[in-house]
Amino acid sequence: MTVNIPKTRTPGERLKYIREKLLKLSRADIHKKHGLSPDTLAAWENGKIQISEKGIDRCIKIYSTENLIVAKEWLLTGEGLGPNFSFDLNRYFRTLSTEKPDEKIDDSILLAKEIDFFRSLSPNSVTGLVPNEDMLPLYARGDYVGGRFRYGEDIQSCIAKDCIVKTKDGSTYIRRVAKNPNGSGYNLVCLNPQWNGNPEPVIFNVEIECAAPIIWHRRPDDNDS
Repeated sequence: MTVNIPKTRTPGERLKYIREKLLKLSRADIHKKHGLSPDTLAAWENGKIQISEKGIDRCIKIYSTENLIVAKEWLLTGEGLGPNFSFDLNRYFRTLSTEKPDEKIDDSILLAKEIDFFRSLSPNSVTGLVPNEDMLPLYARGDYVGGRFRYGEDIQSCIAKDCIVKTKDGSTYIRRVAKNPNGSGYNLVCLNPQWNGNPEPVIFNVEIECAAPIIWHRRPDDNDS
């Protein structure tokens, strides 16, 4: 997963951004996990000492252990391929227990943790509860969905996608976005127009404030719809 990061001027600023914003680790955490002196790291990050090539190689190795791939060119110059998170399946499966747990974990607790985690990924992240059968068969009433809001001209990229939509009149919908050929707005289309004689299978010419294409979908364990 490629990470979008702000423009930084020095290797030290990039080191600090990676640690604080991407890995979310303190210097003490780095020292405890990887043995790198907090004073040395602080000197590199603050530009008091110019980081050596050996130091850069060590940091790159630390990032790799944390499943973050960083190119030396980018770390040195800010140019080229930026940081990418990797997912180590072997590491993941090693953490799974094959033993039957003593207690069943409440799915509502797991769901709350998933929602909190998804929202923490980006300031534009949003989750919503599907309120009805409008979007069957893909999304049932009681399902949770999530995405990242897009604004302004970026809303065009939401056309033909199922989205969480906020309109300029303050309403919220979970529907497929379509371009209105007869106006400047958008049409919001449900996937299940026959449900309960739906009086409004298409909401025409809507002015959208923002829209979030659905990239996360979670059905509660007790939702059999």
